[in-house]
Amino acid sequence: MPVFAGTCVPVAILIDYLKAGDSLERFLDGFPTVKRAQAIAFLDMALEAALIEEPSVRPA
Repeated sequence: MPVFAGTCVPVAILIDYLKAGDSLERFLDGFPTVKRAQAIAFLDMALEAALIEEPSVRPA
């Protein structure tokens, strides 16, 4: 499972927080070893990957 560099914090936890409606601030407060820049960089990469991949399910 991928983790944020220099930490034991899985990147999936950030996704779980956001899916639950929590803010990035709340995530960072709960995991102080993760730097804001790391979280933003991960979200940017995830967005870029999502935009590159062809969606397998099209909206109705």
